[in-house]
Amino acid sequence: MTSAEEFAARVRARYPEGLTAVLSLGGTRTTYILSQQRGSADPGKIESFSAYAAHLLERYQQVMGHFFELGGQNIIITPLSIHNFSRRGDEYRDQAAQSVDLLFSSDFVAFYERYEVDPYFTGIDALLHMRHVPSLYQLGERMAAFQHSWQYREGRRRIVWEIGSIPLLSLMRLNASMSEDDRAQLEQALASVENMEQIYEILYVYYARALYGTDIPQPHLYIGSSRNGDLKLRIQTPLALDNGGRMRLFYTPYPNTFLTREGMRAIIENLEAETVLRSATHDYDYSGKLTPELVEAEYQRVEALRADPSAILGLRRKVSL
Repeated sequence: MTSAEEFAARVRARYPEGLTAVLSLGGTRTTYILSQQRGSADPGKIESFSAYAAHLLERYQQVMGHFFELGGQNIIITPLSIHNFSRRGDEYRDQAAQSVDLLFSSDFVAFYERYEVDPYFTGIDALLHMRHVPSLYQLGERMAAFQHSWQYREGRRRIVWEIGSIPLLSLMRLNASMSEDDRAQLEQALASVENMEQIYEILYVYYARALYGTDIPQPHLYIGSSRNGDLKLRIQTPLALDNGGRMRLFYTPYPNTFLTREGMRAIIENLEAETVLRSATHDYDYSGKLTPELVEAEYQRVEALRADPSAILGLRRKVSL
């Protein structure tokens, strides 16, 4: 067994429920410009949307492949949100909707098979609601048809593609259509809880299964991009279902479509170390773990940082791209 295989085996053992990541691969136009157009007279002009989309999805495969090869089990990924379909004009919306078909292509099917992945799509209900916008409604139909035709198998890795999802719409309709039996079973399960976190866990399992179409554990990590310094959560369903207690946030200072295998490994190793530390302690306080010298040094560090407003994380930087 190679060192990479040993690492992946250790990760799978550490997370028996399946290490689950939310990937928000941002800076897509910058990615294409830096990768493909550095020698162009007008490098910022994207002549072919289809070439742009194909290159980005190739990058998506690379990053997802790193995660799976390092022991990851589930990915929730958000290529196109409702903002992509609303804020950049009709032409962009229609081209973006058509580009989603690449996820059904033979190239992507080969990727799914190579990594033993089952693909799921969330957002179909919102797209099918848009009957007055043919490009979006027809995209919902194509996504539903592909998902219906796919042969799902137990135990495979999973990718959930978020395409134009609106969790509040999905939850409204789910609650309205809940059967009396389902409602009674849920109420009965909630009546037997021993602590408040169990309430969330029971509800998460129910709603995650309904929104994702499969059982997805509470995500362990989020990988975003802070190329400009600002920190955003560019996700829909995982954020709607999050309870603010588990998911670690990681940000690359460059378009994260450039994330290497080594970078992915560093993220997972850091997460794993914290998982071990968190599971080993249930202490009420820090008794016996600090010295006066350490406390004084930390106080001086905090004083220096608070005196420098530019040290605040999330402040947007002015960049050339």
